[in-house]
Amino acid sequence: MMSAMFLLFSLTVCLYLTRLEAYTRTDIFLPTDYHSDYHSSEDIGDVSGFSIDSLDAYYQGYTHQDGRPYTIRQDLLLSRLAYIKAPPGFRGEIEGVTVRELCREIERALENPDADASGLFGRNRQELLDIVSGIGEDSQIGALIVRGYIDDASGLAGYVLENNGELTIALRGTDDGVDMLDNAILLPFNLSVQYASVRRLLAAYGGARRIWLTGHSKGGHNAIYAASIDPRCRATGFNAPGFGVFLSDAQHDGLSNGVNYVVNGDVTGFLLFHLERRAVLESPSATPAESPSLRNRHKLDNFFSVDDLMVSSSIHPLGIWSEWITQIIWLSLVFLAGYGIIVLLKKVCCGVIFIFAKILDISKQKY
Repeated sequence: MMSAMFLLFSLTVCLYLTRLEAYTRTDIFLPTDYHSDYHSSEDIGDVSGFSIDSLDAYYQGYTHQDGRPYTIRQDLLLSRLAYIKAPPGFRGEIEGVTVRELCREIERALENPDADASGLFGRNRQELLDIVSGIGEDSQIGALIVRGYIDDASGLAGYVLENNGELTIALRGTDDGVDMLDNAILLPFNLSVQYASVRRLLAAYGGARRIWLTGHSKGGHNAIYAASIDPRCRATGFNAPGFGVFLSDAQHDGLSNGVNYVVNGDVTGFLLFHLERRAVLESPSATPAESPSLRNRHKLDNFFSVDDLMVSSSIHPLGIWSEWITQIIWLSLVFLAGYGIIVLLKKVCCGVIFIFAKILDISKQKY
């Protein structure tokens, strides 16, 4: 029995690796090979010395996002905006209201020292002021038209913005217990209570010729998911978890329309299978006091705390281990489920044979 179990497990692993190799680009098949194509590029050369801003144009080409209207830093601002609950008057279909005006409304509410910032907007007072001031310094983001606020019962939340007929959707990351439960139970199997909400959201804006999405953590994951199912979409995620392996062929191809920026050493950004394009970033020049701790590397603020983020030349062991351990756990669950089905079928077959044998025995006794 043990040899049969080992053979079945080995077969499962081989089938997984065959499928993964068939549908995954070679530059992200192994964690240590993520940036092999960067270093061989004649146009860019060795990118390990380039800052995050100077890589914008190159990443747009690498991620099939030529013409993306935002820099990486602006995508970060939009991802931060997604964590703010919209003021009551901004939660429906809105015409002509800009992000700058939305921020001013939040600032006016915070002028009241007794205002419950967390209850009204979902963030504490200091976080809100930091986010609003950062957005206020960017004229392009401030001028975006707010088409609507997303607040779905599934937990999907964020903003739909518009500029010159193109939509921008900023999605919020994990922010409550429902999100965490969804992440732990459903995401490993390519399931999520928010996937249906993402599909309905895209269908609601079926007339848009191009949709740019961005988000942090679960928001980045949902953004990349949208890019995998809708050819109009291009997505940027920050520290976003990966996917299960059993995606459709079309989704495998669509994942190339998303890019995931991960702080080196962040565990969440390495969880599960990463078939999207990914860039692992760090600040080699930061002092130990300035470097985020491993426990805090998942926070979106880490992308803002240093100005010299660069492509990492090596992957932190914690990231590699978190990716492969979650993959092994996932494969083990598949194996156990398969083994359980085989045991159940065996019992059912034995039960059916036993019943038929009893019936035949009774028939023989009668005659």
